[in-house]
Amino acid sequence: MTTTPVLSQSHFRWRTDAGTIDATPTWGAAEDTNWTQPADTNFRVRFVVQETAGGNPAAATVKLQASHQGGVYFDVTTVSTIVKAVDASSSAEDAATTTRRLSGTGTYVAGRYSEDGSPASTVNLAASQNTEWEFGVQIIDADTAVGDTIDLKVVALSGTAITATLIPRATVSAVTQDLAPSLHTEADVFPAPTVTTTYNLAPSLHTEADTFYSPTVAQPGGTQNLAPSLHVEADTFPGPTVSATYALSPSLHTEADVFPAPTVTTTYNLAPSTHAEVDTFYSPTVELAGGTQNLSPSLFVESDVFHPPTISAVVASFWRRQYASLSLWLGSS
Repeated sequence: MTTTPVLSQSHFRWRTDAGTIDATPTWGAAEDTNWTQPADTNFRVRFVVQETAGGNPAAATVKLQASHQGGVYFDVTTVSTIVKAVDASSSAEDAATTTRRLSGTGTYVAGRYSEDGSPASTVNLAASQNTEWEFGVQIIDADTAVGDTIDLKVVALSGTAITATLIPRATVSAVTQDLAPSLHTEADVFPAPTVTTTYNLAPSLHTEADTFYSPTVAQPGGTQNLAPSLHVEADTFPGPTVSATYALSPSLHTEADVFPAPTVTTTYNLAPSTHAEVDTFYSPTVELAGGTQNLSPSLFVESDVFHPPTISAVVASFWRRQYASLSLWLGSS
């Protein structure tokens, strides 16, 4: 009695790399585990087809089919809608899958890889043997929505029918896109800070000694020279208060860097001050023969010019990446 062979789609796994068929795979999920698949992105799905009844021989030429949202299955080709076959490997169409990757039982027979949905070669399985078929696939974004489901299976084009025992399901996610790196350059202009500094200058002391020559007095019998008078004064002038405002140049900042504060040295030349005074000296009284005589008062006027001080100040201004050297001339009288 001859046993009729039975072929079953018994295992599946999702693959994400684009290497050769027999290269070590990069799997997208564990074996027999459904997954989420971005639309418009190539992927590969691998199936185990197992002879389960001990029948011999079993031969099959297969094709890939898909179902959208649990609907009717349709053939996956290079021009189909919703799901299409794509070149997802560096291996050629109909290349042999010579290395077992999934959990079939019994002797492994090399299967085929397809990027058009239907490998040309027929695979022959003896009793309890298994093989693996792999397909390059893409879900079309324009024909699906995020959250839609896609079911996949292999069916026989000729030969023994294949029962889809385990059916992989992919849930559609948003399209992924690798964007080129972006270069962000910014130039930030920070307003110039205003720094106001007040200097209290030390009082200056002006001491002078004036000698007034003696007047000559005419009187009967001759003239008389009076003794010289000595005028000494000490004038103290309060120290001026100087306020200076610095408008520092704006700084240009690229990226977020902290720069140490610059040191600004400023020299001030104050304008000369003029000191004018008018001294009036009372007239002396001269004893003369026949009485006294009051001489006319003498008027003393002087104008003193004091040379201006030079002040050097160091101002620490904490602002970024701009050094300023300022020279400010202030006048003080």
